[in-house]
Parts: sequence; structure tokens; C-alpha cells
Amino acid sequence: MKLFTDPAALGLEQTFVMTTAPAHKTFYYRREHKRVIESRVLSEWRLRGVAGPLIYAVTDCDGVLRYVGKWVSATPLYARWFRHSLVHHQTSSRTFYLRELDAGRTPLTVWSLSASELRQRFLVQPNMTDTQLIENLEGLWIQRWGGQLWNKHRPPVAATFSDGEYWK
Repeated sequence: MKLFTDPAALGLEQTFVMTTAPAHKTFYYRREHKRVIESRVLSEWRLRGVAGPLIYAVTDCDGVLRYVGKWVSATPLYARWFRHSLVHHQTSSRTFYLRELDAGRTPLTVWSLSASELRQRFLVQPNMTDTQLIENLEGLWIQRWGGQLWNKHRPPVAATFSDGEYWK
């Protein structure tokens, strides 16, 4: 099985990288001490300036696509990924990130693309709202590359949804 390694071909752009997770550094959030995942911003504009809905992906240190997610809020990706200026993510995917960082397989790169950018760059599903577009795209990409992804949840995809000829 050839692993997918070209998020740029999907229109995604690098946003930030996760670099380390020192075992002794934690932050308190929602009654839990979570390990700090240190990061470096690659595009401040993408992270804080590009509003959702948007799709994002995480690649491992070899550039292999490992996680696909969505953010359907009208706020930027920063609101999805950061709490108290620190990387925060749901526990299930965070476990994978920490495993990679602890093993020294760094950096993990987070890529993103908003629905409005998708519509500007590609001819995609004009009959769908931005939220529907992002939800279906997430589901399709997880379906397509699920064997190499850390995603556990397999969201549905509308029977009529296609990402066209652009990403094959």
C-alpha cells in the first residue's frame, strides 16, 4: 500500500508544527493536567486569520498523512487547536501525537484549508453549504486514506459527494 504524502496536492497549506512534548511540562484544562505540546507557527495568518469552516490534516515526520479533521466554526483554526496559547486536541488523537513526539519522530505538521479557499481554487459542490462541504470532504478523505490514518471516527459522506478530478 502506497501511503499518501502530498497534502499540498489537496490544496492544504502548512500552518504549524508540533515539535516536542516534555514529560515534566503540563497545563491544567477542564479538571485535567495535560502535557504541553510545544509548537512553532509556520503561518500566523493561516492559524489566526483564516476563518472556518475548514479542513485540517496532520502529517508525521516523514510527511505521511496521519489525521484528517474539520472545524465547522466561523473562527480560525487557532480556536480549534489552542487553549491558553498551548496546543490542545481531543484525547484520542492527542495520544497519537504524544506517542510520535515521545519517540522523537518530529515534527508533526498541521495543514489547513478553508471552505472559502476551496471554492476559490477548485470547482467543488456549489449546492452545499461551507459546513456541508467540509464535513463531506473530511469523511471522503478519511474513507479514502483510512488505513494510514489515526482517525478512529469514520464520518459519513453524502452519496452524491465527490472531490472531482482535483485530488485523484
